[in-house]
Amino acid sequence: MQMSPQNLSLTEYSFLGQISYPFTPLFTGTFSGMYSPNDNSLYLGPSISYSLKENLELSVYSQYFTSQTPVEEGGKGAFLYWRIKWSF
Repeated sequence: MQMSPQNLSLTEYSFLGQISYPFTPLFTGTFSGMYSPNDNSLYLGPSISYSLKENLELSVYSQYFTSQTPVEEGGKGAFLYWRIKWSF
């Protein structure tokens, strides 16, 4: 399957879901996941955000993915990112 702006997935079908919940006015959690049955690939992406000040936010993102593709070709991975966002 050829990738294009209309089709960003490498498989014919993909299912995506996302949920977000504000635990407090300052703390929000989000979880997203995607599954492609064609190659049995899975993506999980939890994240949390915390408002430090009125215009300053700290976020932590985690990403995990796996598929039937061999590990040497990028078939599995896990990442952790953090971001400080200043709005002005």
